[in-house]
Parts: sequence; structure tokens; C-alpha cells
Amino acid sequence: MKTIVFACVHNAGRSQMAAAWLNHLADPAHARAISAGTSPAERIHPEVMAVMKEVGIDLSGAAPQKLTVELARGADLLVTMGCGDKCPYVPGLKVEDWPLEDIGWATARRGAVNSYRRARKAGSVAVERPTAENLHEWRKRVKDHWYHQRLLEEAWPTVLAAQAEEAHALSDALGGEHDLTVLVQRLTGSDGPLSDLGVDGDEVLELVARRRAELAEAATQLGRRIFAESPKAYGRRLKRYVRAAAVEEPLAQAA
Repeated sequence: MKTIVFACVHNAGRSQMAAAWLNHLADPAHARAISAGTSPAERIHPEVMAVMKEVGIDLSGAAPQKLTVELARGADLLVTMGCGDKCPYVPGLKVEDWPLEDIGWATARRGAVNSYRRARKAGSVAVERPTAENLHEWRKRVKDHWYHQRLLEEAWPTVLAAQAEEAHALSDALGGEHDLTVLVQRLTGSDGPLSDLGVDGDEVLELVARRRAELAEAATQLGRRIFAESPKAYGRRLKRYVRAAAVEEPLAQAA
């Protein structure tokens, strides 16, 4: 069995995700992955854990660990992801470097602006044509933006943390609408249980439809406030926040 070690600086993000994906996709009889960092953080980034959980990969039991010579020596391949010459040298060990850009303030801001633009566009489509598919797509884009917004909270926590929470609330409203859509599909399907419940099916569906409409309306109103600015105006505002906070250094524990 081959052992691959993914190494970055803090072992709190990129290397954890890379190792988790390999272990998820590979045949465990043929390959396994380990992740480590040259300066491990105290914990994995919550955003990383949340994103991986969405695709069915649980990192709750994982923790950053130190990249040591002993750990690297037991590997068949060491993949470095931003730790550079701080990674230990092991004679005969194959090393591949994946040159990933550090998630500095400029990078995080660009990501936030791009996710804002996509979420705003998806919202416009969903409001104009509020189909189940369009509302669900809007929710996915809003969640993307929420993750990006959280990366920038340190620039001005009072404002940006509040905006991130509003995006989270919008995602929850759209998620509730989607859950009810799935419920209706199951209740009205060929194997639907409505006939076995001993209740008025039409009344149940009417209540569900009413709640779906309430959630969709709440999402529409919240979305109009969150995405009131143009993407360019939003980007300029973020840039001013970062400059005013004098935080031009890379984000702490980005790796």
C-alpha cells in the first residue's frame, strides 16, 4: 500500500482537504493519505470542516499534526503545498510541490467579490423565476459567499461578521424552502405516505405551500438587502476596510 503525505504550513486547511479527498476516493487497499504541517495550528478551520461535511467527508476527528522526519520517512510521496524549504529532507523520498497561492487579504477579497457576483446573479434569476431549481442554485451560491465573507471578518469584525451572519440566515431560509420542496415530492410521489397518514392531504400540502412561500419571500427581502450593491461597489468597500485595518499581511493560519 502506498502512503502519500500532504504537507502545508498549518495543516488546518489545504493539506487536510487533499488527504481527505484521496482517502475518500482511493481504494484503501492500495493507497492512503496523511496530512501534516511544519507549524501546525491548534485546530482545523471551521470553514474547511463545514465545506467537507457538505460533500459527505467528516473531519471532526482530525487534528493538525507536526510534519516530522519520522512521519515523512514512512511515505512513498511527499506533496508540499506552500511549506517550501521548511519541509524536512528525507533521502530517497519523492517530493512533488504544488505551488498554491497563500490566501492573503487580496486573494480572499477577490474570492469574496466573485462569490458575491455569482450569488447576486443567481438571486436575480431566482426572484424572477422562483422555481425549485433556481432557488436551490441561489442557496448554493449564497453559501459560497458566506464562506468567503467569513475569511474577511478580521478586517472589520463588527460589520463583516454581521454581514456573514445575514448571508447565513439567507442560506438557512433557502435551505428550509428546499427541504419543503423535497418533502412535497416525497409526499406526492407514487409511494407517498399521504394516503396512510389519515389526514387531509390537500390541507397538508396547502400548509407546506404557505410555509414555502413565506420562506421564499423572506429570502427575497433579505437578498435584496445583502446584494443591494453592485459587485464593483462591494469590492471597493472591502478594499477600503482592509486598508483601513492595516492588515496587508497574509491571513493568519491560512494554510
